[in-house]
Amino acid sequence: MAKEALQELVGKAIIDKEFEYRLLHQPEDVLGTLNLSPEEESAVLSIKANSLSQFASQLHKKFFKEVTLWRPRLALNE
Repeated sequence: MAKEALQELVGKAIIDKEFEYRLLHQPEDVLGTLNLSPEEESAVLSIKANSLSQFASQLHKKFFKEVTLWRPRLALNE
């Protein structure tokens, strides 16, 4: 699974309002525009969202389970 394709999908929706509308209301029309796996396509079609924020949140829960928080490293030898 290429997470880059999913990130590209959301990124394109951020900058292209027509694409965003189609993604939220007619997702089957945008599936051919990116190189998504069958699993990713199925996930996109299963998402029901009223906003890009909701869509991205649901997509994140399906594919980006890990959460990386930035924390400063502590020097152990000091």
